[in-house]
Amino acid sequence: MPNSRLVSATEFRLMPKQILLYPGVGILLATSQLLSGNPAFAVVLLIAFGVISLLQTRWGIDLTPQALVMRGITRREIPWSEISGIESDSLLGTTMVRPHLVDGSRPRARAPLTGFLQRDPEFEAKLARIEEYWREHGGNANGSPAPPPA
Repeated sequence: MPNSRLVSATEFRLMPKQILLYPGVGILLATSQLLSGNPAFAVVLLIAFGVISLLQTRWGIDLTPQALVMRGITRREIPWSEISGIESDSLLGTTMVRPHLVDGSRPRARAPLTGFLQRDPEFEAKLARIEEYWREHGGNANGSPAPPPA
């Protein structure tokens, strides 16, 4: 898939243009601080936004036969048996993948995502692949969890 951070059919990451949004914002904010006479704060902003951008290169979802692995600042492994559905949800104009867990919680994945200034034309295909993988490894078409393997 062109221009995609879809590393394999089972690993989803932010696209480069999505990652570059944060250093761009950091540069704008740092420039405003330099012009306001706050060079020390400008340096702090550049470092903070640079670190966030480096961390974002690993944010996303990994699909394994045993679990959906969500990677953000922390790593969370969710066994397929604990997922009752896969959905997308919009927050402040950004649509993200959200597994619906059997305990009722719905954690937000850091990637894949799409939204204003972060458009991912492949988002729907990625969401469909995650849903397909969930059905193959733990869920079924009506949204209820599959019984554990015998």
